[in-house]
Amino acid sequence: MDDARVLMHVCGVRTRLVAALAILCALPLACVRTTARAPATAPAPSPARDRAAPDRARARPSSPQPVLEVMLGAELASRPRLTVAVTARAISARAWKISALGSARIHELELEDARGPVPHASTRDGAALRVALARPPEGALAIRYAVEPEQGTPNPALPAGLQLRLDHARVLASAEETLLLPEDGPPVVEFALTWSRGAAAGLERVASTLGLPNARGPARLTALRHAAFLAGALGHAEFRATVGADDFAWSGEPSFDLRWSAAETAGARSAVDVYFGADLAKTPRFTALLAVDVDFAGAAGAQAFPRGDGLYVALNPGAPWDARVRLEVAQALVFRWIGGRLRLVDLADAPRERGAWFDAGFARAVAREVLVELGTLSATDYLEELHALLGERATSPSRAASLDELARRAGGGDAEALDMLAVRGALYATRLDAILRARGGSLQQLLQQLVEEARTQQRAELPLTALTTRVEQLAGPAEVTAFRRAILEGDALELPADALGPCFTPTRRTYTRFVLGFDATGSWATTPPTIVGLQPDGPAARAGLREGERLLSITADPDAPREPAEITVERDGQSATVRYRPAGPTVRAQGWKRRPGADPQQCPP
Repeated sequence: MDDARVLMHVCGVRTRLVAALAILCALPLACVRTTARAPATAPAPSPARDRAAPDRARARPSSPQPVLEVMLGAELASRPRLTVAVTARAISARAWKISALGSARIHELELEDARGPVPHASTRDGAALRVALARPPEGALAIRYAVEPEQGTPNPALPAGLQLRLDHARVLASAEETLLLPEDGPPVVEFALTWSRGAAAGLERVASTLGLPNARGPARLTALRHAAFLAGALGHAEFRATVGADDFAWSGEPSFDLRWSAAETAGARSAVDVYFGADLAKTPRFTALLAVDVDFAGAAGAQAFPRGDGLYVALNPGAPWDARVRLEVAQALVFRWIGGRLRLVDLADAPRERGAWFDAGFARAVAREVLVELGTLSATDYLEELHALLGERATSPSRAASLDELARRAGGGDAEALDMLAVRGALYATRLDAILRARGGSLQQLLQQLVEEARTQQRAELPLTALTTRVEQLAGPAEVTAFRRAILEGDALELPADALGPCFTPTRRTYTRFVLGFDATGSWATTPPTIVGLQPDGPAARAGLREGERLLSITADPDAPREPAEITVERDGQSATVRYRPAGPTVRAQGWKRRPGADPQQCPP
C-alpha cells in the first residue's frame, strides 16, 4: 500500500464540518491570474501514426542538461487508450520503467535515436514494466507507446481516485501507471509537458502536479515518478507572493467557485510550510490539480492525494467546499512534511502502515491546528473534528488492538485498522501539544526539530527514539510510558483538562458508531459500482441489501448514524431503495464543550 493509499483510507474518519470561505481576505497576493480556458495546443502526433523527430531529422545544438519532454494524448474509441511520446536528451539510461502498470497493456512501443530504431526487451515484474535497451542511446531518444487500461479491473497498486481515467470530459493519469521513465536517471531534469488532442475533441489542454499547461522547467525525477496529469477544458489560477508561487488547474463544474478554493488552498499551503519552519522565499513552486470526479469513490466531499511536489484533489460532484474538505486538503499538505520529508520507524524494514499513527495521525492534528489559526475552522468545526476522533476511538472494535495487530491488518487492506492508527496518532499529538505548551514549548517546535534532524542527516526516516528522547527531555519519562501505552499497546488515553485551551472544558459525551454495513468505498470503486463487503449480520444486510447488487446511490450522513440511510440499487431491472438506521454501538466517553462564560472576543463561537 503506497503513501497516497494510506492517506486516502485515513481520511475516511468522516466528520460534518462547516466553515466560511475567509482566507482570501488574509492571503497576501502580489499577483493573481485566472483563466477559464485557452486556445488548444496544436495537434501532435499519435504514437501509432507519427514519429517524434530524432536528432538525425533536425539538427539542434546538444546540451549537457538532461531533458525529458512528454506529449500525452487520448484515443477514445471502443477501447480508450492514452498515447505517450517521450523525448529524452542527455540521458544515457539503458533501463526504463513504468512502476505500477498493473493490468493495463502497452501497445506499439517504439524507441528511436540518432542511429535509428533502438533494440530493446520488455519484461513484466509484478505490476511494473521494465524496458532494457540493447545499446546506449545516441542523441535524443524518442519513445512512443499507448497505454490501454483493462476496463473493469482496478489497479491494486494505486488508490481508486488516482487510476487512469479516459473520457470526453477529462483524462486523469498517474506517472506510476503510464509514464516510462529512466530507472537510474539524473536527479533533476528539464521537464516539459504538451497535449495531443488527436481524435479526442474537447480535451484541450494538459497540466500536471509539476506545472500548468505549457509550463517548462526543472523537475526532480522523484517528483516526476509520482506526478499526476489532468487533461480537459481546464481552468487555471496563478498566485504570486513573497510567501511562494502557487499554481492551480481544474476541470469540471462544482457547486462552488474553484478560484476561491484555489486561493484558500494557496494560503493553507504557505501556512503549513511556515508551521514546519520553511524558508518561503526558497519554497519551490507548488501545483495542485482539482477535478470534479464523476466516478468519485467515497463518502466525504473530497479525496486529496500528495503527488510529488504537488497535490491532486478529487471532488465529489455536488459536494460543498466546506470545512471537511478543507481539512482533507490541509492534511494532504501536511503529509508533504510528515510522511514525506519526515517519517518515524521503530522496527527495521517495517511496513509503511506501521507508521500511519505518525504520517497520517500527527498530520491530521497539525492540519486542524493550522486551519484554526487561519480561521477556516470555527470553534464548532474544531470540536466536531475532535469529537469524530474521540468517537472513533471509543466505539471502534479495533480500539484496544496493539500496533503490531493494526499494522498487520492495515497492510492487508483493512481500512478500519488504518483509521484507528491515525486516530491514535491524532489524539496523542493533541495531548502532547497540550503538555508541551504547559511547559513553554509546543508540538510545532518539536516537529521542526525532527524535520531539521532529518534534513541534516539527509534521510527521510528517523528512529522512533528521535521522538521519544525529546518527549522524555521535555515532558518526563512518564509521558514516554503514556505514549507507548497509547500508540503501541492500544490503551485508552484521555486528554488533559486544558488540552483545548481556555475556551473549552472537558465533559462526558455519548458516541454512536456509524455502521453502513458494507464497504462503500470499495463498492464505488468497482466497475460498475456494486455492493461489496456486505456484513452478514450488519444493518444493511438486515434491511435487505444483497452482495453484488448494482449500486446506484448512497444517501447517508456519517455524523448522524440514527438518521435513516437510503441505499438505491438496481434489482430485477428496476431501481429499489433500501432504508435503515446505520447505528452501531453507543458509548459514553470524554468530550468537550464551550467553557461557560468564555469571553466571546477571545473565544469566538
